[in-house]
Amino acid sequence: DTAGGNFALGVRRSVVHSAVGLAEAGAAGWYNPAWLFLNGFHRVFLRISQGASRLQEVLADRWAARSYGAASFERGLRHAIAAELRFDGHANATLKQVIEHKQSLRNLYTFTPSERPDADVDHAALIEEIVNAEPSPYDSHPRPADRFRWVTALAPPVSVEDEATRIEAWSLFANRVAIEQRMTREICAQVAAQTGLVIPAEESNDPA
Repeated sequence: DTAGGNFALGVRRSVVHSAVGLAEAGAAGWYNPAWLFLNGFHRVFLRISQGASRLQEVLADRWAARSYGAASFERGLRHAIAAELRFDGHANATLKQVIEHKQSLRNLYTFTPSERPDADVDHAALIEEIVNAEPSPYDSHPRPADRFRWVTALAPPVSVEDEATRIEAWSLFANRVAIEQRMTREICAQVAAQTGLVIPAEESNDPA
């Protein structure tokens, strides 16, 4: 991040904390000038800071496409969108099952839910919907369709194809299982913080 992104995030965090404090104190009403100011400032600041973020993404896209080709750029972003859809479906199905059946969860990534999350999902249609969805003023990235069009106009249409492009990203990490288990614990902690439901990592030996 080269455009003060950390500073913008710090300001945003401070505004949100102030708003939460007012809400918890029962002062988050239309009659409170402080609440009205925070609400208005937050909306304006988000539009400005997210606009700067979108500019950074456009510049990053340009260099990525020039280095690896517009076709590789589009293929990579479509792959990321598809992977996110698959993971969201898998994670939701897994958490639903372990919570409903009070199961333990040691590794979210290798767990096989009893119901296939993508059995009736048309991923191709969903990907196209995401690619062409109109962005809101608060989105940090331009819509993918625009990103594809811009890099195609700026970068040569060549596509980089070599052995490195077919290697899994996991090959960059020394211990995949340890990372997956650590991320599983983090996700379970988030579930506990938001719902109060504790998902154990190991099966309990206590009698039911």
